[in-house]
Amino acid sequence: MNAHARINWDLVDQFQQRFGWERTFKRARHFMAAYICQIRRPLPPLAAQGWGIAKRFQEGTTTQEECTKTIADMWEYIKQHEDSVASPDPNGCIMRALVWLLRDDKLGSGGKEPIISEEIHWFLFFAKKFEDHPDCASSLIEQHFSSEQYCDRSTGDPPLLSIGSNTSITLIEGQDYLLHR
Repeated sequence: MNAHARINWDLVDQFQQRFGWERTFKRARHFMAAYICQIRRPLPPLAAQGWGIAKRFQEGTTTQEECTKTIADMWEYIKQHEDSVASPDPNGCIMRALVWLLRDDKLGSGGKEPIISEEIHWFLFFAKKFEDHPDCASSLIEQHFSSEQYCDRSTGDPPLLSIGSNTSITLIEGQDYLLHR
């Protein structure tokens, strides 16, 4: 049985029903960031750049336009290096996962509210093709969506990422990409 199938998707759906898609989307971004923090395999340079931009966006030190530009750069890489989703390039997969983290929080296609559990599913589908952490995914879902303790009491929003100043992600070339506080 696939460990991702053991994820309690009802937690996400119930959270979205109770608090709406915007708040659930913010939680999903935090979940995705927490999952990315579990990755130990070196990220390709463009993915490491995207991860840094995602963190700066979360901190409010960059714009959605910067995220959108990075998404376009990642899609260009994916178009050049992948033949299909059926046999994807692992580097393209981590970039596809990061696209879910970087994208804006506008309504889904056709102006419909996105179903956040489906978005998380697709994030995990691609992230696990780069490096899988199935048990971690399940516990992170529970942590982020089953408790109101994980939120700012005044807004209900999740706290800013707390990744620590000594956290680094190693690039394929062997350079360190230090995540800034």
